Amino acid sequence: MTDFRTLKDQAETLRRDKQFEQALAAFDELLNLYPDQATERERWGKAFCLRALGRQREALDLCREVYRTHPEFVPNRNLYGWCVYDLEIKPLREGEPADIKTFYRAAEAITQLTLQENYSPYERTVFEVLRYLKYRQTYPADEVLAWCDKLDPDKLATEARKYTGRDGQERVEASPLEQWYGQRTKALEHLRRWEELIVVCNEALDRLTGFHYSDEIWFRRRIASAKAELGDTQAAIGDLKALVRLKPEWFIQADLARLLHENGEDEAALDYALDAALGPGELAYKWELFALMGDLLAAQGRPQEAGQHYRLASALRAERGWREDSDLAQQLRDLPLVPDQPAAAMARELEGTWRALKFTDQERGTGEIERTDPGKRSGFIRASDGRSIFFRFRNFASPRDRLLIGTKVSFFLQPSFDKTKNRESNEAVDVREIT
Repeated sequence: MTDFRTLKDQAETLRRDKQFEQALAAFDELLNLYPDQATERERWGKAFCLRALGRQREALDLCREVYRTHPEFVPNRNLYGWCVYDLEIKPLREGEPADIKTFYRAAEAITQLTLQENYSPYERTVFEVLRYLKYRQTYPADEVLAWCDKLDPDKLATEARKYTGRDGQERVEASPLEQWYGQRTKALEHLRRWEELIVVCNEALDRLTGFHYSDEIWFRRRIASAKAELGDTQAAIGDLKALVRLKPEWFIQADLARLLHENGEDEAALDYALDAALGPGELAYKWELFALMGDLLAAQGRPQEAGQHYRLASALRAERGWREDSDLAQQLRDLPLVPDQPAAAMARELEGTWRALKFTDQERGTGEIERTDPGKRSGFIRASDGRSIFFRFRNFASPRDRLLIGTKVSFFLQPSFDKTKNRESNEAVDVREIT
């Protein structure tokens, strides 16, 4: 018969070598032959193998037994937490039906059972709860902050995490620290805690480097929003103008249009609103932008175009099943009835109006595509006057298979900012093949 020490070493070696079937057999033999000599370490080893073999329920039962007799044994506490995570937390992430009350109880149990440290499910559990809360129909900002408070940000990794999705594609996830700041600042914004929001956003910008897909724009945008809410509209406008030069996203342009309108600068407001309307982005989320454009056009004495924008905003809300907006309903009440039309068709009809308003004083330039960089999704046009003009693929309005070197194109020019040369410049927009 193999002695206790030899059998114990054999079982541990097999476990460390990830030969879990053989290790489990060795631990079983050890516990059967030497029940009085076996310690919590050997019972934990058996539970470890059970979990590794997908037998989480059995592993959980054994962890509970060990916990009752040795509650301070940290490896078992962590394994106990991982078994609870596997059975009650992980299924929600994978989209399987789950009892939400059980999910919360399990998450609370894990955060009481374990610490935020290596080999512990603590951090991952908190982030799973935050992920669930983020997509609740009614955003629970107070709960989000409470769960953020369970994490020590100084212990969170600052490196982005690479992983392979279910489709086999490699993806990159923001670092835990960036995720934590993102969740915390979103909650502060919803709670209108503006001074604190500015402090935490600036802290994020100071501490984080190598943002995930330029996510720093969210922190800078939230700072501008907070300044506007605190009454410093000019500072907010300045911040957004600087941000939109670096990242011309439609929602930043829409923010600028709204603040400029509130500041009585309607001409500039309409200019940014038109950029936002013409830029890429999910149509439904632009409904407030279109309602604002209705206000701006009405103020210019263009009631017909204003009405078209109010109708578009209303149609987008109706198609999403969102309840009626009272301000929008008031504007629609005074408009003549017209046949119902899908929102996407309405937007397509308005594109010509947007371009006419945006480029009313500019003739289209011409040239040919000089070079492209698919990695950056941008390229350059050699204009007829010899200039090399930057453009983004998203502003190529013709079929994408025509985005080829040598393709003859026409375009409009729009002010931009050259980040490489750190200076004002122009870029080509509404780029179209000349046929």
